[in-house]
Amino acid sequence: MDDTNSGRDGAAANGSGSLRQSAERTTEVFLDTYRRLEQALKNNKRYAQNNPYENAIVRFTNTHEGKPYKISLDLIREVRNLLTHSPKIDGDFPIEPSSALYEKLEEILYLVEHPEPALDYAVRSDQIFRTSLQENALNVMRTMEKAGFSHVPVVFREKLIGVFSKTCVFSYLIHNVGKTVDETLAIGDFSRYIDFAYRNGDRYEFVAKDALAADIRDMFDISLNRRGRRISAVFITENGAAESELLGMITPWDILRKAEKPLR
Repeated sequence: MDDTNSGRDGAAANGSGSLRQSAERTTEVFLDTYRRLEQALKNNKRYAQNNPYENAIVRFTNTHEGKPYKISLDLIREVRNLLTHSPKIDGDFPIEPSSALYEKLEEILYLVEHPEPALDYAVRSDQIFRTSLQENALNVMRTMEKAGFSHVPVVFREKLIGVFSKTCVFSYLIHNVGKTVDETLAIGDFSRYIDFAYRNGDRYEFVAKDALAADIRDMFDISLNRRGRRISAVFITENGAAESELLGMITPWDILRKAEKPLR
């Protein structure tokens, strides 16, 4: 036997074996990451399944954050099913997931395991333009007009007691025929209309500091698609109560403004 050819054959065999081992490792990592994604979705109350036979990943693709990944996830599921349910060929998996497909799977897993907190979308408390019952109403309105603000929190001792808005002014004028908004009016003169319980006023919701951005987005979406008053703003407080310390404020515009925010 030619020692040279024998050496070549051995090297080729070793190379082939290394490639097979590498492909198998890549496939096993892909399948393990897929299982992690399934488990993460099942453990997340946001994607809780009413039907135990419903596929968690399919359900995820029907959510706001999952829809952009629908095409990729459909392909990932097909590849996973083929790898899981098809017999091996000479001990090898029938296909090997591409690096691009695996990277997309990792990206989705990261999104599910690291959901964005609502506070990331909020205007933080120390940056919110706010007012008090003693403030001159006309001055506040001028600032609102100049800055483009539609809703201004009314705060007393760091606690939110109401929201001054254009709706408040409209309601005040409707119920006080003959009166005008002049330099003598204070925010406190609108107390009835800035109260959260005022039934003809704007609608506001409150969430605790651990709320997720996706939950806030859902609140706005549901409000938009149902009859009745739409949510004007969501306030984040320490424990989700209106009288708790104000931490941040989110409007539909804040959600839209960060809609294209990168994952990492």
